[in-house]
Amino acid sequence: MLVCPLCELPLAQADHALRCERGHSFDLAREGYVNLLPPTRTGETGDTREMLRARRAFLARGCYAPLADALNALALAHLATYVAAAPISPHTILDAGCGEGYYIGRLYDALATGLPVAAQPHCYGLDVARDAARLAAKRYPGVRFVVANTHTRLPFATASLAVLLNIFAPRNPTEFARILAPGGLLLIAIPGPAHLAELRAALPLLGIENNKREHIAAQFTDAFTALAPHPLTYPMTLDAPAIHDLLAMTPSARHLPADAWASLAVLAHKEVTASFQILPFTRRD
Repeated sequence: MLVCPLCELPLAQADHALRCERGHSFDLAREGYVNLLPPTRTGETGDTREMLRARRAFLARGCYAPLADALNALALAHLATYVAAAPISPHTILDAGCGEGYYIGRLYDALATGLPVAAQPHCYGLDVARDAARLAAKRYPGVRFVVANTHTRLPFATASLAVLLNIFAPRNPTEFARILAPGGLLLIAIPGPAHLAELRAALPLLGIENNKREHIAAQFTDAFTALAPHPLTYPMTLDAPAIHDLLAMTPSARHLPADAWASLAVLAHKEVTASFQILPFTRRD
């Protein structure tokens, strides 16, 4: 499943490291994750520790649980029909850009419930931020977390995945097509046009890209078949700490002036719209 980022040979665990046949070795961190980011790769660091902690605190409130439940339902429905004809282990799943692990952790739990030990899912989370992998591995020990860059060649064997999640994260159409097996499912989640509309009206948040759904569909048209999108919209009532964590977990946090942070109490306990679009694709043969 995992391959060496230096020579692309399979990696196998030996003691507290992953090694390939050529002797390249990658130590497992105390928390259980592995760093497969080539040492020459610099520049991109991903989310900061503060952003990740804010995201964990916000998600722990259950505000985005309906999105996680919708993703799980789509993945489980796909796997129910995929198992019989699957050319690979049918429960092999990656969350590319997993952050602190919330979505892949919930999917792992949904899959693992009731399955015998021999049939447990093989779930992976990948993020370029080492702090993300560390936080995720501590919370979700059943998932293998990997530090790697979505924008480069991914450390997974060709056609080795049954499901690939990409939730508010960078995309790599070429690599996603390579590592997803024929018939495999790609689930991309993006904000809907009305997402956090009430906060956007009051605060100078970063905008949502126009025609984002169409842009993504065009990116994946060569190797994937687009399925019907799944919109999801519901109201949230947030207190001031929840709004703070919601803003602090996004890139908008870097751009908000001090007076915007000071005004959060005024926005608290008012209805805020959560709006998402889940874009499913299947990998063509």
